[in-house]
Amino acid sequence: MTTFQYQITFSIIIIAITIVLNLLVTYVVKSANVRFNLKQSRGIHIQKVLKLSLFLLLFLALLVIWGIKPDNIWIIGSAFFSFIGIGLFASWSFFSNILASFILFFTSPYKIGDTISFKEGSEDLKGLVTDMTLVFVFITNDEGGVISIPNNQILQRVILKHPREPLDSKALTSRPTKLTGSQVYE
Repeated sequence: MTTFQYQITFSIIIIAITIVLNLLVTYVVKSANVRFNLKQSRGIHIQKVLKLSLFLLLFLALLVIWGIKPDNIWIIGSAFFSFIGIGLFASWSFFSNILASFILFFTSPYKIGDTISFKEGSEDLKGLVTDMTLVFVFITNDEGGVISIPNNQILQRVILKHPREPLDSKALTSRPTKLTGSQVYE
């Protein structure tokens, strides 16, 4: 076998392994989401991070298979991150928002569906948490307006989490239906 044939063979094997791992990540995250009764958005964020990491590893493996030396990869990577660092120097808060989203994700001071209130200047704001992304928390107020607050700002404020409405007696006595993995993301 020639070097080219080895490269093709190993590339196909690495791509096949990545596809299988991609499917496995999807299955495991959906199963964990159902088993631990997590919010759908948490599972989606975990899947995105794991799949991005998986494809980054695939890309690096393919570069090595096709003869790009690891030293060259480090040079290209450091140049790339230098440009990003220079370009985003003024936007350092972007990275702090991403870090804050991980803190909010793992500490769970409140979740999607919780009602919270906080002060913005001299105004008291109250609303329902409708979405939590890597950069913003979105809150819908009583008038239907959507308030977007950067994650790093939400960590710096005093937030009052209101208790959820009590469930009626029928909801307390009925057993929840078990969702399959495909129903969780519908």
